[in-house]
Amino acid sequence: MRLVKIGKNPNQPMLQVDIPEGTGTWAFCSSQVQDYANKTLQLGDEVELTYTFANGRCDVTFIKKAGQQANTANQQSTGFQCTECGASLKDGRFKKCYTCNQNKGGQQTQSGAPASNFNCEECNAPLRDGKYKKCYPCNQKKPKQTKTDATGASIEKQNANKATAVALTAMIGQVNPNNVIGLVGDLYDAFIRNFKK
Repeated sequence: MRLVKIGKNPNQPMLQVDIPEGTGTWAFCSSQVQDYANKTLQLGDEVELTYTFANGRCDVTFIKKAGQQANTANQQSTGFQCTECGASLKDGRFKKCYTCNQNKGGQQTQSGAPASNFNCEECNAPLRDGKYKKCYPCNQKKPKQTKTDATGASIEKQNANKATAVALTAMIGQVNPNNVIGLVGDLYDAFIRNFKK
């Protein structure tokens, strides 16, 4: 294949190349491909391309001079490697690559034992830590109850006490002070009976 022309418009990078699908075909490319072609290639050079041709549109994704080695400057080793798979890391901030870090659920410790010794009480599924006894799906089948009957009874008693106090303040001056204690008990019992109906 031969490079015929390099586009001049920086907003729409294009190359004109002779490809089997058409002679002198204009192909779209990235600005990096166009810059590389401007700097290293001459018009009329034989080139090797990586391109796609679909629906009448040609897209060049890689270009180099025929017989030239691909630029491996971007593939130089940094000296840092993943502790799990040995893949090259870009710096020493992390010990594992992204893929190995995401696969931590099935990882083994150095002794060969599973990474987690915590399991669900019902289905024996592995748990992340010992904070919970059940996994989420098992807990949703029968969740722990938070409200008890004692709470409801306490609320009824508090309401009866408040209603009794309000009723007694309304009766100030109408009730004999010697009979107040008996009246409080009678009012409280009456309010409790009414709340339970």
